[in-house]
Amino acid sequence: TKASQKLEPVRFETPDLTGSGGLIYEAKGLEQIHKLSFGMNVLLEIRDVRVPASSHHPSFTRLAKHRTHLICYTHSDLLDEGTCERVANWTRKSWPYAEFRFVDTRENRSGHEAFTDLREWIESTVDRVGGLNTALTVGIPNVGKSAVLLALMKHIKSAKVRARTSLTKRRVKKSTRPQVKNQPGFTKELTQYVLRDKPRQYCLDVPGITQPKDFFYERPEAFYSLVAVNQLLQGKKGFEPHEAEQIMKDTVVFILDALNRDRNFGYVKKLGLEGPTNDEKVIIDLLGQSRKHNANDAEKKTQKAIETFLKLFRTGNFGPVVLDDLRQTYKPFQFQQYER
Repeated sequence: TKASQKLEPVRFETPDLTGSGGLIYEAKGLEQIHKLSFGMNVLLEIRDVRVPASSHHPSFTRLAKHRTHLICYTHSDLLDEGTCERVANWTRKSWPYAEFRFVDTRENRSGHEAFTDLREWIESTVDRVGGLNTALTVGIPNVGKSAVLLALMKHIKSAKVRARTSLTKRRVKKSTRPQVKNQPGFTKELTQYVLRDKPRQYCLDVPGITQPKDFFYERPEAFYSLVAVNQLLQGKKGFEPHEAEQIMKDTVVFILDALNRDRNFGYVKKLGLEGPTNDEKVIIDLLGQSRKHNANDAEKKTQKAIETFLKLFRTGNFGPVVLDDLRQTYKPFQFQQYER
């Protein structure tokens, strides 16, 4: 049948990122994290379960080396139990010394049982391993880090929850709770939030740190994975309009390729296709049919069609999707220089 036909895998190449202002490797930020986190023995790493490998920053491996490593997977509401178990098995093989949890990070989620379990897990770990009474909380931009911290703090009855942006001067931040926005790079400074009142315990929230460009040159699939889940500053920063459009087209192809790889053909039924495809033109023509554009509005038609496709993917309309290839365990990244 057409739905079961096998398409050849697509080979991807990372675009030139030389002039991309949205892909900055924050070396100074990492230096500050290392300096201020001395004595913290627990690393809480926030990842997106749809991209469990690509949403890991290689520098976090260094941070976890001498710490107890806790991994919190966000957006688990978009996966089913079987797919979460696949991610769990992959995590056990790739990070055998880490512990992990899955959480629902939707704004309208019902109840906070998962976050109660997560909070107790973090608290007991910090108490058990000792050191400073703070969990170092890290993640790449827009992975859901601030949303997790906000949910963790909702159990505190006092409205006067303190937060400070300096660990030495103890300056109090005007906003006492993490601010959440669906935009990469929204968190700008290191902030320490109260996790537990008595005895006092904190989470140190740090700005999202983007992977170095070398990482994306070596691993194009990571680049397109993060664009697909809106965790890279892309499109309008550092790219010409035609380059941005091509990146988004390639992202559509990447998502289709991942769906076909895992034989997840929910998109075929959802879009009313005759069978699987890895051709972005099919998607653009299909989703552009209902758009009221003239023949001369091809660029706008393409843009809107891609936006519609990405929205369907990001909201779970294609079923449980993991873009990273879970058949392969994570390969540690070696920092090096690429000439591009």
